[in-house]
Amino acid sequence: MTVYKTTREIHAIVHGVHCTYISYVSFLRPLIRCLCVVLLMQSAHSQKRYVAGYLIKAPSDTLRGLLLNEDWKQSPDAIYFKSNAHGTSQKVSAGDETAFHLDANSEHFVAKPVKYHLYRREVDAGEAPVLGTVSDTVFLQQILQGGNLTLYSLLDVRADQRFFLQNQEVFTELVYYTYQRLKDQKRYIEKVMGYKGQLAFFLTGCNTLSFKTLSYTEASITNLLLDYIACMSGDSIKEAPLRKVVLNGSISGGVLVVPSMGVADGPYRL
Repeated sequence: MTVYKTTREIHAIVHGVHCTYISYVSFLRPLIRCLCVVLLMQSAHSQKRYVAGYLIKAPSDTLRGLLLNEDWKQSPDAIYFKSNAHGTSQKVSAGDETAFHLDANSEHFVAKPVKYHLYRREVDAGEAPVLGTVSDTVFLQQILQGGNLTLYSLLDVRADQRFFLQNQEVFTELVYYTYQRLKDQKRYIEKVMGYKGQLAFFLTGCNTLSFKTLSYTEASITNLLLDYIACMSGDSIKEAPLRKVVLNGSISGGVLVVPSMGVADGPYRL
């Protein structure tokens, strides 16, 4: 048994214990704070990602529950769904007649097979703008539906937004892309605005529409379609005949085919 004879010795021991305690607390405090922050972030993240909505597996099979909202930078080819907060999450791939809806912002997504070109950012002499082709089945966001017209939005593999139009049995991409072309040792920006000619082809019977100032944006195209629907008195748009012949192109398998559409000097370059 150790006996301390003086107050100074006792004070030194107590002070040493106190300092040791302070050092341990100082060491643990940042760790505790980090742990609390991580737990809070995980809780908030978990609550934020699963949002209320419903899943459509078939026209007669609608399941209400929670869907994993991942703020997609690219249109997803699958989503995750669970019936309630404590349910088991299941992966649902984009397939025939599959769709889902997010209640918060009333966002509706429909599975569609898509095929589109990727274009070069810069094109040298002798090169074609087309870099490659992407084929996939993904969930497209449905922007507008009226009569026989439905406008969809796709976020491609580069996170660029593209628009697709459904008109009766025809489903096609509204084409727009830009690139830089080298000419005479100078670079020029080329714009291929096929979407203007395509929309003029589909939206017939209304002479008040203007395509000249139409831009390749969600707001501009949506407003044009709304003007067309209003011009055709809503449901009467269903009676608008669909042309079966296109200049320099044709309709094949429900897809508008224009052979030179992917080339800068194609028929839709304005």
